Amino acid sequence: MYAWSLIPEKGISYWTNMSMIQTEAGFTPLKPVLLKGVWYHTDAFHPYVHGNKDIFADGTHRGEIMELIAIYQFGSSIAGELRYEILKPGDFYRGQATGQFFRFEINYSWKHSFFP
Repeated sequence: MYAWSLIPEKGISYWTNMSMIQTEAGFTPLKPVLLKGVWYHTDAFHPYVHGNKDIFADGTHRGEIMELIAIYQFGSSIAGELRYEILKPGDFYRGQATGQFFRFEINYSWKHSFFP
């Protein structure tokens, strides 16, 4: 979700003026299930002074992001994922509304060697 919030600065996923600490933990309560929690503490090296004042404030704390992820492995090739993210903005942004994101996806993968 956070990659989209970078559009007003420089463009989607253009990571600049950012420092981030990431911590994650997970466990497997049942054999095909993996549950993970991820926390990101994000800061800026300096305020975004040339930006739109309706979006950006004078601080350097970008905010806190929490993710809850559940992955179910249906076999060796198919996995389903539920992802819930929450962004609590810091003083880098003018608005203080909490952002939320939810996604469900199914992934199919295969392994093949083209060279023996």
